[in-house]
Amino acid sequence: MNKKKLAALALSGTLLMGAAGFGAYSWFTSSASVNSNLIVETGTLNIKVEDNGNSVTKGWELQDTEENLGDNQTEASPQTKVEEGRPDFVNVRPGDSFIKKVTITNTGSLKERLKFTVNNQIVNDAYKDVVNVSINNVNSNGGSVDNLTDLNNTVLEPGKSITAEIKVQILTGTPGNNVDGKPEGNPNYQGKAIHLEGILENKELIAVNGEQVNKTPNVTNPTQR
Repeated sequence: MNKKKLAALALSGTLLMGAAGFGAYSWFTSSASVNSNLIVETGTLNIKVEDNGNSVTKGWELQDTEENLGDNQTEASPQTKVEEGRPDFVNVRPGDSFIKKVTITNTGSLKERLKFTVNNQIVNDAYKDVVNVSINNVNSNGGSVDNLTDLNNTVLEPGKSITAEIKVQILTGTPGNNVDGKPEGNPNYQGKAIHLEGILENKELIAVNGEQVNKTPNVTNPTQR
C-alpha cells in the first residue's frame, strides 16, 4: 500500500472517530410557551316564581263574580294572620271562586328553554263535583295561550316573564242534591276543610323547569379526528 492510500485511510478513520465523538455532545435547542391566561365566567340559569297577592292567604284572592253581587254577596272571609294548618278562607260556599296570579321570570343571565307540568287534573279527579282548578289568562311576550303546557319548549329571554292565573272554583252543585230547586253543593263537604296541597302530595300544582338552549351542541373532540 503506497503512502497516499495510507494517508487517505488515516484521514478517513479520523473523520469517523470525530463523528462518533461529536454525538456525545448536546444539540443547540430553543423553547417557547403559551400561557393559559384565559379567564371565563359561566352564565346562570334561574327561574323565579312570585305570587302576586295576599301573603297571609298564600297569594289567593276571593274573586268577585256575578253570583256574589247584591244580596248574593259571598260571606267567605280570609284569615288575618298566618297560622299553620288553618284554612286560608272560612265560611266558603258553593259558587265562590279564588284566584292566584303568578309571575314566572327568568332571573338568570342565559336564555332558558322551559318545560311545564300542570297537575290540576289530579285535584279535579279527587274532588269531583266539589272543586274545579283551572289555569287561565296565560300571557307570554305579549301573546296569550290556553294553558301553560302550550308554552313547553318556549325560550325565555333573561329578564322576561310569563304570567298566569290559577282559579279554584267551589262548584255550585251536584246533580240530585237540591234545596228548593237550587243546587246545594256536595253535602259531604259542608263544614269541612278541602286540602288541595294534600291531594297533590309530593307533586306541585305547577312545576316549571328550565334548561340551557344549546344543551346538546355538536362539538367535535380534536383528539378524535
